[in-house]
Amino acid sequence: MSDVIRNTCLSFAFLCAAVSAAADFREASYSGVERVVAVGDVHGDYAQFIDILRLAGVIDRNENWTGGRTHLVQTGDVPDRGPDSRKALDLLRKLEKQSVIAGGAVHALIANHEAMNVYGDLRYVVPGEYGAFRVSNSEHVRELYYAQFVDNLKKSP
Repeated sequence: MSDVIRNTCLSFAFLCAAVSAAADFREASYSGVERVVAVGDVHGDYAQFIDILRLAGVIDRNENWTGGRTHLVQTGDVPDRGPDSRKALDLLRKLEKQSVIAGGAVHALIANHEAMNVYGDLRYVVPGEYGAFRVSNSEHVRELYYAQFVDNLKKSP
């Protein structure tokens, strides 16, 4: 039963990230963009992701935005297969904020692996990823979620 709860909680975490990204949606088209850098399929390989961003000149040695007015498009598939999806997601959120200040932008899209996680298809999630999303009150949140789940089951026909 703990696998079911763990998988449900991880799916919920990815859903929250997806909803947060959707809530930040601003525009569908942009004008005056001089440079676009597109990166896809990070799949939890944070070290390779950092190398690509540095090579493209959008981050410095301290992983801060140096792209100026550049628009970075992350085409999805950040999670799964590798151990550092959480680090890559956290970096994207940080760069989103920093890029706006510099006149640029970061556009993080949702692809099939994000969608799979949201819908509970966790076959590509590596074991270490579960721990990466754990927070100090994870146990309490799981217990509350499970209690609500059981309560909803009792109410359903």
